This record gives sequence, structure tokens and C-alpha cells, in this order.
Amino acid sequence: MNQTKPLPFFSVVIPAYNSERYLPATLESVIGQTIRDWEIVVVDDASSDGTPELLARYAAKYPQIRIFRNEQNSGIAKTLNRGIREARGEWIARLDSDDLFTPGYLGTLRSFIAELPHSPCFISSWVTVIDGNGAKVLDVRLPSAKTIARMMHFENFLYHPATSFPKRVWEQVGGYPDEDRKLSEDTEMWKRFFKNDVSLFMIPKHLVLYRIHQTNTTSFKDGEITKKGSRQSALAQQYHEWRVSLFLKQGDLRAARHELLLLKEIRPAFSLKNTLYYLMTLLPNFLVYGFMWEIRPRMRRLTKFLKTGLLQARHNPS
Repeated sequence: MNQTKPLPFFSVVIPAYNSERYLPATLESVIGQTIRDWEIVVVDDASSDGTPELLARYAAKYPQIRIFRNEQNSGIAKTLNRGIREARGEWIARLDSDDLFTPGYLGTLRSFIAELPHSPCFISSWVTVIDGNGAKVLDVRLPSAKTIARMMHFENFLYHPATSFPKRVWEQVGGYPDEDRKLSEDTEMWKRFFKNDVSLFMIPKHLVLYRIHQTNTTSFKDGEITKKGSRQSALAQQYHEWRVSLFLKQGDLRAARHELLLLKEIRPAFSLKNTLYYLMTLLPNFLVYGFMWEIRPRMRRLTKFLKTGLLQARHNPS
């Protein structure tokens, strides 16, 4: 009598491109979960380093790991869509190839899902930010799910690797938008979720280790880097600026001030934004919190809107 193997509850989908440095730890963080009801789906986006060989070794050792490879580099949105199409689990747990699950992440998620209403929903959690060497930078507490939904049109506060969803919801909204867009693929999909009345729930625990380093493709955009001198100094500048923003959002004003002083060594002439940030480190925490989570996103959206209008006016003079 033939018996089919039961399908996993979670499919952990990992896009990988030239990821041999961090990928082993990422895979091990899933393999070490306290529950076993999962599979790993890795899509290698045409890596040119040792990633394919590394993945082959892991797949040979662990049958729960399934590997797919793009014939040519396709970008993260198309790679994710392919991975989720191949996924057999009911829920998709996203993980980038340099980030880590804490050992109890999937177990906590499974218990949380069991208590949810039956209406369409997706789930995120708080994260712990680590650096390129795995050292802790800070614990990130996020606002409520209601605040995140309200602010999504201004800024995406969700961490992609800490956000999970049912595969059927991904199918319902048409997956990640994979054409060229100004917004990132996850921001666009969360907007699609909310537009389709998919509710967000937040687990107020630090369940995912989110790595930041000077080559994060999700954090540092080439278009911005090439505008500012050498690539190396621009990467370092954006890296420190992102850390400043993180510390201000979490109310660690002393750490933010320290990062700003490091930034001054890279670029002695402070920008208006960084001057404002330095002054903010001298203010009470509640004022900084309100500015970073409510006012700053609106200011950034308005600035982008005005820049877009000016560019259109230059290209289409009356």
C-alpha cells in the first residue's frame, strides 16, 4: 500500500545569490527549530560563487531541503515567486540568506496561528538586529499592527524575514509584483494584502535575527550609492545612517549620537538630515519616538512626491 508523505505546515522560502558566507548559518537556524513540520525551499538566483555546491551538500544531507536554480539572474521578486510556487506548505515563512530564525520561531508561530480567526491574515514579529559578524546591534520593538497598517502608505515598518503568510493569500493577491517598481517587492505585496482585507497580527517577541552589513542589497540601493563618491565610502555612510535611524526609533539616543560621530569621520560636512538627527539625541524620548514613527515617514513621502513633481516638470516643460 502506497503512503504519501504528509505535507509540511511551513515552507521556509529562501532566495540566494552569492550567499556562501552566511547561508550555512541561515540553513542551520531552520534545521535547529524546535518543531519539525517544515521544509526549506531555496531558489539560487544564478549564483557565481560556491553557493550551488554548498546547497547541494545540504540537500543531500537533509531531505527537507529542496533546491531550485534560475538559469539567469532574475531578481528577488521573481525568485521569491518561483520559490513560493514550488512550496508545498500551507504557510510561507520568509527568510533571507543572511538572516536567522531563533530556535523557537516556527513553534511560536504555529501556536499563534492556532489561535487566529479564520479570516485571511498574516503575521510579523519583532526582530533583533545583528551585524555582519553576528554581534547584536539592538532589539527592535515595532509599533502595533494597527499603526503599521495605517502607516504603510508612508513607510513599511515590517521586516520581511519576520513576516509570514498563508500561501493561498499570496495566490489571492497575485504574488510579489515582479516588474520594475519604485517601492520594494515586500512593501507592494503588504499593500496588496491590506487592499484585500488581509489582517496583520504582530507577535511582540524578538524571534528573528536580522543582519545588517554594508552589502545588504535590500538596504543599500546602487542608484543612491553611485551619486556619492566612491562606492565604499557611500556604503559606509548609508550603513551608519541606517543604524542612526534604528537607534532613534528604539529610543537609544546615546547609541545614535555615537553613530553620528562615526559618520562625521566619514563625511565631516553633516547633511541637514544628520544635523537634525544629532539635535534629536538631545530631546526627550517621547518626542523622538513620535517623530521617527509618525512624522518622519510623512516627511519622506512628501519629499519624494515633490522631487518626482520637479523631475516631471523638467522633462515636460510647458
